[in-house]
Amino acid sequence: MYRAFLFFLLIPLLPAQILVDTFAGGVVPSGIPAQNAYLSNVSGLAWDGSGNVVFCDSSHNIIRRVNASGTIETIAGSGVAGFSGDGGQARSALLFSPTSPRYDVYGNLYFYDSGNNRIRRIDAKGVISTLAGDGIPFAAGMDAAGPAALISLDRVVDLAVDGAGNVYFTENSHRLRRVTPAGKVEVFAGTGSQLCGGCSNGDGGLALAAMLESPASLTVDPRGDVFFVDGHAIRKIAPDGTISTFVPPIILEPPPAIEFPASIGALATDAGGNLYAVAAISVPAAIYRFDTHGTRTTIVGGTNSQNSTPMARRFRP
Repeated sequence: MYRAFLFFLLIPLLPAQILVDTFAGGVVPSGIPAQNAYLSNVSGLAWDGSGNVVFCDSSHNIIRRVNASGTIETIAGSGVAGFSGDGGQARSALLFSPTSPRYDVYGNLYFYDSGNNRIRRIDAKGVISTLAGDGIPFAAGMDAAGPAALISLDRVVDLAVDGAGNVYFTENSHRLRRVTPAGKVEVFAGTGSQLCGGCSNGDGGLALAAMLESPASLTVDPRGDVFFVDGHAIRKIAPDGTISTFVPPIILEPPPAIEFPASIGALATDAGGNLYAVAAISVPAAIYRFDTHGTRTTIVGGTNSQNSTPMARRFRP
């Protein structure tokens, strides 16, 4: 009886045993029907060599793929924000808000790891590495060209890859740079100064001497022409490095005669060299196709709910 009483007196002195279980959250599910998957912030789409849809789920810090059977799976990232994994399998790596997935002709996937301020690559075997960026945000006075691993990046807006393996990227610093297959970052277009009133934009000369105005969406056609959004225009850089304005600023002229600049979104090209552009002028939006001569055709949208006339007829090229 005394020993039992002593045991109960000692209970408060024993270390507390705390049991923890998961009530909510945890691993992002993979291998489930895509229609049952929860998506948060999708940042860019791409298609792999098999036609599977690949996209960045930046809120969950992963890259996901939907295969032909409709199953969704994670191909990069553990779901935890961070930076690690270079040299290992991409599924075990830590990413931080990935965006802008792009494939090259060899099946390598490139993306901007925005929270880590780096451009990373996943090869055809699923191994991840850092292609460019030292993780330090670019600032005035820093080197704009040099070994890719030692160069700082500004906020990357978009990526594109050409057939030779050059990775182009637009950034906030009013430049278009690229990473060469030799592992060098070089300036491809822009002086780093924003276009100013009365200044020449450089058309007809070398892209390196041109002034750009907040370059944004980017694409490369099969011939190696680089197209990018520059302010409210679409500009083109030929393989010889000369720059020109391919699509001047699109102007809307609704009555009364007031002009509004169009906001140009995503760009893409097809195998025939046609350029596609999303033009959003608040409401309505449209997708336009420009052939190799710059002739515009409305593909989708462009109809005002108050006026059934296609908006493309009310634009000046």
